[in-house]
Amino acid sequence: MAKRNNLKTIALVETEHSDDARNPPAMHDLHLTWLARETDDLSILDTLAHVSLPNDPCYAFIAGGQKLVSSIRRHLVNERGLPKDAVTFTGYWR
Repeated sequence: MAKRNNLKTIALVETEHSDDARNPPAMHDLHLTWLARETDDLSILDTLAHVSLPNDPCYAFIAGGQKLVSSIRRHLVNERGLPKDAVTFTGYWR
């Protein structure tokens, strides 16, 4: 039987209001951070800069406003060293 890898998931979710945050069912390796634009001083990009990424190969999926997702992708590739093919990003609006 093949060994199952323990996949860790780091999710940073930005909402308009803190009331929009929802806690999903408990998942062993999910590290979820909610950021509310109305109350949090740090942006999602500022928060990501302080997140420890795994040493193992990892994959990033980014969705949101075009300017933000492009900035996050540049950060992950240029400053954090992720290969371009390990980052998928989708910009929904400008």
